[in-house]
Amino acid sequence: MKIGGCAAVTACDVSIYLALYRGLPQLYPFDLQHLTRADYVRFGMMMKPYLRPRYMGVDKLSLFIEGFGGYLYDRGVTLSLVPWEGEHEEAATVRQIRR
Repeated sequence: MKIGGCAAVTACDVSIYLALYRGLPQLYPFDLQHLTRADYVRFGMMMKPYLRPRYMGVDKLSLFIEGFGGYLYDRGVTLSLVPWEGEHEEAATVRQIRR
């Protein structure tokens, strides 16, 4: 997404997933049953203030957690975002994802 960056795209994708499969429809402000490119682009623009592009991008997990956490808060969703850095072993990461 040229207008938002990979952090905003990730936040949009996670929001749509949580809205569709985890019972949090308030995270996607458009029609969940008819996802369109136009709505996705508009959604990316809505996410931009939370994960605004920086010179080096969103290059720290803490920046993503802070920005996406702000979006969740503004949408009335209370989720605990726990950092999971890349130094963990693959098996531990798989267990974390599956829990």
